[in-house]
Amino acid sequence: MCREIVRRLSAALSIVLASVGICTASSPLSAQSRGERLAHLRAFAESTLSSQTSQESMTNTGAVVGGVVGGVGIGAAFYHFAYRDGAPNRLEANLGASVVGATFGAITGALAGAFVGSLFPKHRSTPQQN
Repeated sequence: MCREIVRRLSAALSIVLASVGICTASSPLSAQSRGERLAHLRAFAESTLSSQTSQESMTNTGAVVGGVVGGVGIGAAFYHFAYRDGAPNRLEANLGASVVGATFGAITGALAGAFVGSLFPKHRSTPQQN
């Protein structure tokens, strides 16, 4: 799993470095035109991305779980901190704080959950052949 992440990052880095080289390599000593360099970059990017095996991961599941847990947890925390003992509490203010907290928690939880889920590959059970 760690090797796959390193391979994907190195492929992305090589594409970025190649595109930077194409954008800055406009010296008169260069024999290639800008169009030829862009075509070369496009072919390099396509070959790099198509050669990698795409493996399904738990990204969607992580995003859903993280969004629900983050939304409920942060929403409850915002409600708790908006409610003050001994003060005149208004339901609208407390629920408003809860909605803001739940929205913030759901967004950050979904992003964090998607990241964590992308680190775990999906395992598919294959039927045994006799």
